[in-house]
Amino acid sequence: MLLAVQNLSAKYVKRPVIEDISFSLGEKENLAIIGHNGAGKTTLVRSIFGLHHLAEGNIYFKEKDVIKNTAAQNVNLGMAYVAQGHNVFPTLTVKENLSLGVYQIRNISKEEKENRIESIYQLFPILRERSKQIAGTMSGGQQQMLAIGISLMSKPKLLLLDEPSTGLAPILVKQVLDSIKMINEEMGTSVVLVEQNVREALRVTDRAIVIKRGKMIYNGHSSQLMKSDSLWDLF
Repeated sequence: MLLAVQNLSAKYVKRPVIEDISFSLGEKENLAIIGHNGAGKTTLVRSIFGLHHLAEGNIYFKEKDVIKNTAAQNVNLGMAYVAQGHNVFPTLTVKENLSLGVYQIRNISKEEKENRIESIYQLFPILRERSKQIAGTMSGGQQQMLAIGISLMSKPKLLLLDEPSTGLAPILVKQVLDSIKMINEEMGTSVVLVEQNVREALRVTDRAIVIKRGKMIYNGHSSQLMKSDSLWDLF
């Protein structure tokens, strides 16, 4: 088991945001976290990554309890997180952005860095075409692909994506979310996806959990939830 969340609760000051959430994720498996705005989805992934410290319970990553870890410690263990929005360095080129994705890795050779950049170009061919373009001049969808590419430069075992389709046109939503299956299949990286576009999220994931008012009300296969006549009743 790559990730196991057990009885996780988190709050802001004294206000509970998520309560008693438990689920697990295997290697090379993708999980969707869905629910209305304010349900606690972002707090959940921030807690897993080590960015939200008012959390209680257990989070096991590669069999180590990381509930008290910082984000930097979790990066070193093999996690990566892409927050909502276009998280790129807008004044740098695409290739310069990708190069910064390995800044925390000591003694990485130039050859290895170039090999990792090449793997990102294979995943997102448009980034190869725009390698010398200033990131801030690209479209929203291209910037989102770049943000994901930066996070993958560290070769994470677990990638946490928070609302990657926000603000994108429908055709770009499909392109960005299609990359999740490729990340899983070609890089062996498990993905936890927080997403408002429910049908697209279920299409590209193996399993799903639904959160309503901070509590988990569904934990099962994405395909079963997609076929459920009562899918929208969960919300």
